[in-house]
Amino acid sequence: MDRLFFTPSNLPRSNSMILAAVLYRRLLPLGFALMTGLLSVGAQADPIRIIANQDFKPFTWCQDGKPKGIDIDIIQVLFERAQRSYTLECQPWKRALNLIKTGRAEMLLSAYKTDERQKFAYFSALPIHLSSFHLFTNRGQHFNYTGIESLRGRRIAIPAGYSLGPDFDAAREAGAFQVTFNYNTESGLLMLLNGRVEFYIDAKQVVNYTAKQLGLSEAISMVQQPLNKPRPAFFMFSKAASVAQKQSLLSVLDESLAQVWADGTMERIVNTYTHPDPHQGSHLFNSLLPQLSHHTYAPLMFY
Repeated sequence: MDRLFFTPSNLPRSNSMILAAVLYRRLLPLGFALMTGLLSVGAQADPIRIIANQDFKPFTWCQDGKPKGIDIDIIQVLFERAQRSYTLECQPWKRALNLIKTGRAEMLLSAYKTDERQKFAYFSALPIHLSSFHLFTNRGQHFNYTGIESLRGRRIAIPAGYSLGPDFDAAREAGAFQVTFNYNTESGLLMLLNGRVEFYIDAKQVVNYTAKQLGLSEAISMVQQPLNKPRPAFFMFSKAASVAQKQSLLSVLDESLAQVWADGTMERIVNTYTHPDPHQGSHLFNSLLPQLSHHTYAPLMFY
């Protein structure tokens, strides 16, 4: 697997959380002190080996052997500010976790925090991203989501294999609403656009990214009320890996991540992946129209 190598001199530059702002203010004095020490050793220290999930759009993925995504852009900013060299590579998820567990790699992007994972890895103080599931409708169709009961009798598409929480899953199994499973985000959006379902449910960033790529951003609308509380994902740092001044480096990265949340950098990075491109016309949407009447979808099933 090819690695991309970055040093402090060639790091690429990437063009509100109250908690982040508070943590930023608390860590700032410590960050300056730690940064002074880290800068003296950062250039000659061994590069940090960072592993990214190879298929987790829009947060991380590989394209032509190069890691891309929201989390990649964020980590580049953090290491630029820490003046620390690093390498970036993509790996399948199970292998990525094993590399962190055994100390053969230092950092992983990105993961939900669990008791088991905390046995072999440190987690960032703040999340690198938040995931929440939302209802998506066709543009112009307004819906006031007030809870699972408000979905009764509706036709809904969700990704195959997903659990949307015990309340939703119980209502689905009881037949409160009609569910069709889709195998990727594109097929879920196509089902919505051709009227086979009234709602498509998926992670906000995932849908917005896919819609932007397909030229469908103006064709859909997101119900603002999420179906679940936002779930935080963090960067992991191997406990087994041998890294000089590991705790100092982690503290500086935490301080930089708090700053990224507080100063608007996070929002700017996310927007580049999820907001509609004003220069992108409707040609992509038009190219999908023939598929609307021929696309095959998963029937009602439970995973």
